[in-house]
Amino acid sequence: MALPAASLFVHPACAAETTSHDLSIRAGTLKQSLASLAKAANVSIGSSEPIPNVRVQKLHGRMTVYEALDRLLAGLPLRARQVAPGSWRIERRPQQGSRATPSPSTRSAATSPANPLASNDVYGMQEIIVTATKSGMRLSDVPGSISIVAPDIDLPGVAAPSTQDVAQAVNGMAMTDSTPGQNRVFLRGVADSPFGGPSQGTVAVILDEARLTFDAPDPELRLYDTERIEVLKGPQGPLYGTGILGGIYRIVTHKPEFNVVSGHVSGFVTHPAAGGAGGGANATINIPVSDTIAVRGTGYAEDTPGFIDTIGIGRNSNGGAIRGGRAVVRIAPGPGWTIDLSALAQSIAVDDSRYVYDESSRSRSAAIREPNSSSVEMLSVEANGLLSGHRVVLAASQVWQRTAATYDASAKAAVIGLAAPLIAQIDHRYRVANAEARIESRAGNPIGWLAGASFMQATDIGQAQATPVGAEPTLLDQPYRRNVEVAAFGNIDFPVVPAVRLALGARVFRNATDDERGTAASLTDRSARLTGFTPSASLSYAPRLGGIVFLRVANGLRPGGLAPKAPSGSVRYDSDSLTTAELGWRLPLDGSRLGFTGAAYYSVWHDVQSDYLTATGLIATRNAGDARIKGGEAALDWRPDQWWRMAFTGSYTDAQLVRGTNNIPFDDLRLPVTPEWTAAASVSRRIEFGEDRSAIIGTRLWYSGQARLSFDPGLDRAMGDFIDLSVFATAKLGRFDVALRGENLLGSKEEVFAYGNPFSIDLRQQYVVAPPLTVTLQVGLSF
Repeated sequence: MALPAASLFVHPACAAETTSHDLSIRAGTLKQSLASLAKAANVSIGSSEPIPNVRVQKLHGRMTVYEALDRLLAGLPLRARQVAPGSWRIERRPQQGSRATPSPSTRSAATSPANPLASNDVYGMQEIIVTATKSGMRLSDVPGSISIVAPDIDLPGVAAPSTQDVAQAVNGMAMTDSTPGQNRVFLRGVADSPFGGPSQGTVAVILDEARLTFDAPDPELRLYDTERIEVLKGPQGPLYGTGILGGIYRIVTHKPEFNVVSGHVSGFVTHPAAGGAGGGANATINIPVSDTIAVRGTGYAEDTPGFIDTIGIGRNSNGGAIRGGRAVVRIAPGPGWTIDLSALAQSIAVDDSRYVYDESSRSRSAAIREPNSSSVEMLSVEANGLLSGHRVVLAASQVWQRTAATYDASAKAAVIGLAAPLIAQIDHRYRVANAEARIESRAGNPIGWLAGASFMQATDIGQAQATPVGAEPTLLDQPYRRNVEVAAFGNIDFPVVPAVRLALGARVFRNATDDERGTAASLTDRSARLTGFTPSASLSYAPRLGGIVFLRVANGLRPGGLAPKAPSGSVRYDSDSLTTAELGWRLPLDGSRLGFTGAAYYSVWHDVQSDYLTATGLIATRNAGDARIKGGEAALDWRPDQWWRMAFTGSYTDAQLVRGTNNIPFDDLRLPVTPEWTAAASVSRRIEFGEDRSAIIGTRLWYSGQARLSFDPGLDRAMGDFIDLSVFATAKLGRFDVALRGENLLGSKEEVFAYGNPFSIDLRQQYVVAPPLTVTLQVGLSF
């Protein structure tokens, strides 16, 4: 169950512990006192920062762990945060720029963790620090729509969490669903096409400070050892650059801890009611090398079960394998500074396509297997610290991504000019290099500001070829695209009157695009240069009872490119731009037991870039026309006590193409992929049966309404209108944890997508149906 539109309150599974302990810890160094407290209270206390060599006073009396940590850290630039039952982390107190973070010792008794329902200290409104805003703002201060998903808490029982799971948990988030590792993410109806073509994605995928995607699909990283996902909605041009029309999908990972050796291993088995068995394992370990160097690593392997029978090839033919890992070395070169060196790799291989020709079936006839694969690798470095009281971030990353897909192209053999049966292979190699430097105002300054500069270079090298059986391959297309952007950006935030603040942001950029399309016999080469400016403005009000109400307006722009296959004869498609205005709120009600969040928004999208299928089945890009998007979303998160939690979410999106170009007829044509309505309801109950022994049981009902595949007349097909019922039970038994989850308990065979093969989609309806009822059992061990 996600924190709907940014949850305001403590999840029962992670609520501040209220158990008091009789403590007698003598005066000594902070490191010694923390070790003594961990032993006396039987808890784990880690640290993502070097523990300063300072002496602290003795602790004596009966108190909670939170109260003990509060006293030990008083006056230091550190805070304690509970990250799981029995687990606490010492971390740097965030720099708030325009707003100071209250010290734990200054908070009133009314918000003490002794009353967890009134506490905002653990995954709560004051203590969630949203780093996607680049200024480390408290969630309560962010004047924009954002959703936070913590996989360990909000995706209970999900053994191998991925973007698809997050999409079900976030209002207004949608994805294509053709094959893992080659799908695209959309937010709030800013969806241009279901086809993974050359246009830049409207949502950027970011891992900590590293930008993973530009025009590549979402790599669908497995979210092991992930602290949270931040989904920042709306145009983010001022902060993140050109093309970010829909928003940001940011993965925030756990960082190495300096003072504890710890780890977790787990394995799972999963079995669809109609299909083959699957399973996987993952392991995470944290090792402090010295007081100033620590290493953290995660590795995983998964075999995904197949559930589609391909007549002529085999049963359960769409099974696959996922392998991956991530490692981080954290160095603390001096007080207040850290340097993170990170590496990541993941590969996905799927044995066959998932689509069928009968929406009530999970089988199809085929003579040619259609395997596909994807991979991603990343290297990054990030330096983070204080310079004369100003937070400074220096970051650089390099990302390599590759996708490969094989299709039966026999249906287009005559158009292509080759003999059937015909096999098509489409490969893309993507690379993104990104560097950024930024600085922000001192903490506590009533006028907060952020300034920075960035450089990005993204390349896409593609190849499409067709091979008749027993013959040599023929090159169909060989696109190359390079996009370079240099930019300066900034943001300023200041009070207008008491409780009202105004924030202004802007980005000035210079963008250069080089395109090549065609074959050696017919090559088109074009270059374009663009200098631009993308602004944003927000006005926010902080009610006396807590929360925020905001009005935000922002703009984003996406550069054009080469379109040699456009039916109008044009060799280019133009830049498109989107402006969004939204009114949103995050409010605590009923004595902070009920969180009410929501937003209403209106977007105007000019010269929409859209990928489309050409006569040969290859994908090109054109300007489809103008669109307007209006919608709203709301969520209620109710926690009547520390045992129960109930959540209700819903969204409405009306996304229409209102002016068509390039012979596209328009009659209130809906933009693709995004469902008009979504809704979810969930309930969970926490049970305790002994010290360090607890369980959570719950259920969730999720509805995704009808969507359209494309506004092209020949492909304007309905999809979606799907209900999923899931149940889960998780238990923590000392160092062991167990989870059982069931999905699609209603056994629905409804289609979740309507596209699988670009060479035959216009000749025959295709359906990507939901996986059958699936049960997953997971067992883990922490140390």
